[in-house]
Amino acid sequence: MSQASFDAFVQKAAVSVPVAGYLYNQAEKSSLIWKRRYCVLQESALAIFYYESEEAAAEGSLKGKIPYCSVHDWDGKPHGFQFYTPTNKCFRVYCDSDDERNKWMTSMQAQLDNAPEVADGELAPYARNGAASPTGSPRAAGSFRTLRADSWRGEDADLPILLTELEDLRSQVSTLRSELAVYEKTDKTVSDVRARGGRQRRGSVLEDGTPIALEPREMERMKQIFSLFDSNSNGSINASDLQKLHARLGEPITDIEAQEALAYMNPVEGNVNFVSFMKWWNEDHKNENPSEAMQRYQAKFKFLKARIANPAIGNIETEMTGPCPSFEFRVNFVYHHRDGSKVRISPWHDIPLYNADGSVNFVCEIPKWSRKKFEIATGEPFNPIKQDTKNGKLREYGWGDMMFNYGALPQTWEDPNHITEGTGCGGDNDPLDVIEIGTKKWNVGSIVQVKVLGVLALIDDNETDWKVICINVEDHYASKIHDVADIEAHMPGCIAAIHDWLRDYKMPSINQFAYDGKCMNRDFAESVVAETHEFWKLLVEERGGQAMV
Repeated sequence: MSQASFDAFVQKAAVSVPVAGYLYNQAEKSSLIWKRRYCVLQESALAIFYYESEEAAAEGSLKGKIPYCSVHDWDGKPHGFQFYTPTNKCFRVYCDSDDERNKWMTSMQAQLDNAPEVADGELAPYARNGAASPTGSPRAAGSFRTLRADSWRGEDADLPILLTELEDLRSQVSTLRSELAVYEKTDKTVSDVRARGGRQRRGSVLEDGTPIALEPREMERMKQIFSLFDSNSNGSINASDLQKLHARLGEPITDIEAQEALAYMNPVEGNVNFVSFMKWWNEDHKNENPSEAMQRYQAKFKFLKARIANPAIGNIETEMTGPCPSFEFRVNFVYHHRDGSKVRISPWHDIPLYNADGSVNFVCEIPKWSRKKFEIATGEPFNPIKQDTKNGKLREYGWGDMMFNYGALPQTWEDPNHITEGTGCGGDNDPLDVIEIGTKKWNVGSIVQVKVLGVLALIDDNETDWKVICINVEDHYASKIHDVADIEAHMPGCIAAIHDWLRDYKMPSINQFAYDGKCMNRDFAESVVAETHEFWKLLVEERGGQAMV
């Protein structure tokens, strides 16, 4: 057979369909995400054509196609099998029954066995050691056919295949970045140990010759912080500058607090330059016995420093409209551009989920020790925070005040059409809920960098309602708590108290939990976050960047 006739054989439209139905394909980066696609094996095409749904297939709305050159058993999921592409990429899928799996595997292998050989062109070797053919065909263990080296590339390249390979490369890059982050963290730990062992730490020197125990890169960060304080760009700051910056970052301070903080910086005529600021930071700010006023301000400055570390978050502030409490009350989010203009944004869609350091952003809806049920309004434009209503009344928790800060993770969505394997229920159609267990009480609309610790799987009205347990990265306990076991070690009874509150707050109705009520560990929780982030991506892809539900 000539090359042209072989290409025509591979690419021709099918005259019959040996098998068609839904297959579940594992998505990248999260073992919890399985995409359901309607797939068609066309006669003599040596490829699986896939569509979003059976209706899309009937309309001819092709999503893509995946060529294959061998098919094998796979027991990673019930009714599962795997196949390989000519580029040696493995696809693992599963069906709804063993009968469907056997039908797919038998039909695919039959097409491979009947595929014509190519007389000309280069050999396309394919071998998977130890992967036996389900039908015993000798072809599956070696080269099943020959084809041009560029049959799936170059001028004959298939866009869906190239996109699949691109996603694979992106996954590899992500893995390398993670490994690099681990290496850098390890390297920093080693450096710190060496420093404690007596080796001199590289420091910096101020303009007046004062030595400062900060690395040069840390000094640059402090200059950035000072420039944000210096609202007039005149090389100095005053009490008004402090107040403006704190207010802009959502952590306002009083006139008295601003004056007390400035007094510790040795001001000259009410102003402080960078040298005085750095001396305060290097010495007074780290005083082991600060005054009560200084302790209050140090706590606020710590939060301020964390916000400045993420400029995108630092430029966001909240604006309240309508009296509180009322049906008209809203907490709106706005983003400030460098030119002074501002634009309204959505706390659900526009605030990033992940930070560069691996932490996630938490939007506080209900401060601890309060009971008004504020929530992100997913059905309103720009999704402001409002007080929920029921039967024409503003909702409050009758069970009592919350013992924790409660809110949501932006850019996540619990898909009601996705049945979670461990709960047997669909999602609750909302962003992922968060319980922040730190010692600070946040305001409605606060954006806080947190690290994920664990997750509870609440079943509320037959819906999966994940409750992710987190802690503020700047909290006193954050350096000690990294997973569920650490919570119990440093905050005994915390998880049990959260569990009981969530179970009983609708009394006399009792909420149920999946996984026997166990708080799942950090790895599991991070997988849930990644999964719901992927669902959110699909939502905005379908409904647009300001999707409402």
